[in-house]
Amino acid sequence: MKMLCLLASSFGFIILALALIVGIIFFTIKIIKGGVSRGDREQQNMEAKMVQDIYQGLRQMEERVEALETLLMDQDKRGDRRWDDFNK
Repeated sequence: MKMLCLLASSFGFIILALALIVGIIFFTIKIIKGGVSRGDREQQNMEAKMVQDIYQGLRQMEERVEALETLLMDQDKRGDRRWDDFNK
C-alpha cells in the first residue's frame, strides 16, 4: 500500500514537472517567434484606450464633485439653508 502511494505521488510529480517544462518551452517559443500577434496588439490598444477613457471620465467627475462641494460650502458660509429644505 505504501508503495502504491509513493508511486502515485511520484507519478503526479512527474506529470507536474512535464507540464511545467512544456509551458516554459511554449512561452519561450512564443517570445522568440515575436511575442504577441497582431490581433492581440489591437486588443491591447483597444483596452488601453478604454482605460484612458475611463480615467478621463473619472477626472471630469472628480472636478464636478469638487465644484459641487465648493458651491455647497459657499452656501453654508453665506447662511443659505436651501440645502436643508431638501433633507426634510
